[in-house]
Amino acid sequence: MLEATNCDGIMIARGARGNPWLFEQIRAYLSEGIMLPKPDFCEVRDMILRHARLSVEYKDEFTGIREMRKHVAWYTTGYAGSAKLRARVNEIESIEDLVRLMEDFEDHM
Repeated sequence: MLEATNCDGIMIARGARGNPWLFEQIRAYLSEGIMLPKPDFCEVRDMILRHARLSVEYKDEFTGIREMRKHVAWYTTGYAGSAKLRARVNEIESIEDLVRLMEDFEDHM
């Protein structure tokens, strides 16, 4: 788009949901011409748990965990077996539940 239209910028919008790595991937491509790989599941898991802890700290566990359910779905889209994870994430009610879910999912990848 940048080359074809000579536009001044691009809009990321929903592409960033569950993919905070997108900005670095875009930067690497535009400045160095390299396509960075999708992060491995360990990195995604760590980001999910970090995001959840910050959400719970900022809000409370009840609200933070319920809001994380949609974020977990966005973070895990495209990973093998993630449909089952997304179904189970709707049952979590605490950080501990989320940690166990992430461990179970990783064990069965």
